[in-house]
Amino acid sequence: MVREVTWYCGTKQRILVSLNLARVYEEPRVPSRSIVRAFLAFWWTFGVLLVVYSIQTAWHALAARQDGIDVHVAILASVEAVSGLLFLVPGTMRAGGSCLLMVFAAAFLLHGSRGEFASQLLLYAVAVSFVMAHGRVPLRAFLGEAKH
Repeated sequence: MVREVTWYCGTKQRILVSLNLARVYEEPRVPSRSIVRAFLAFWWTFGVLLVVYSIQTAWHALAARQDGIDVHVAILASVEAVSGLLFLVPGTMRAGGSCLLMVFAAAFLLHGSRGEFASQLLLYAVAVSFVMAHGRVPLRAFLGEAKH
């Protein structure tokens, strides 16, 4: 017996019930164009700004100050910038995102050791996790073969 069930967010699934065993088969579905565009706008805006902020942080950490340069911050910001670039490329998004999460954790701990609560790093980590969980967007969804 096959039964179609509509779940949360309109996802349709077919449930095959046989001998007290249930198997769930999710129908492949293409997200709407507006969702794809919103996701891509979020991903790219966040990623580009993250790279820009990382470069600015590295630059300021290397600038000559009275107390000298901050090499640890410069290295961490440089790794963050490279990871951010990897995060923007669909094929390396997950690798870049994983590196970004590690950088955010290290930076959060460094801020914490100074008695600071760097809430922006938590926000960055949640945004990276969301993009990584969502995954790449099918090109056909962006080019117009998606539902309206």
